[in-house]
Amino acid sequence: MAKCESSVKVLLLTGCCLTAAVCAWAETPKVTAVPESVKCDPFYRKYVDCGGLPVLSSERVDDKALLRANELISRMLTARISSVLLSMPTFAT
Repeated sequence: MAKCESSVKVLLLTGCCLTAAVCAWAETPKVTAVPESVKCDPFYRKYVDCGGLPVLSSERVDDKALLRANELISRMLTARISSVLLSMPTFAT
């Protein structure tokens, strides 16, 4: 039983380290206008860069909600961000 408990502790610590790594990896996010390099429908007016992944919204969405979405996406993709970004098309002009 002790071996199982120590494994759980290691997993919990690993999860904390991964979350901390994402927070340290990403700069403090800022809501801006959608850059021209991101080709999207004019409906989308707000933009946050989530480590290279665009997070978009209409102008009606509160900035706090967009930043929260950015935070949740960062946490969900902590262990996979490199592979996700490599599989995405680039938004070059």
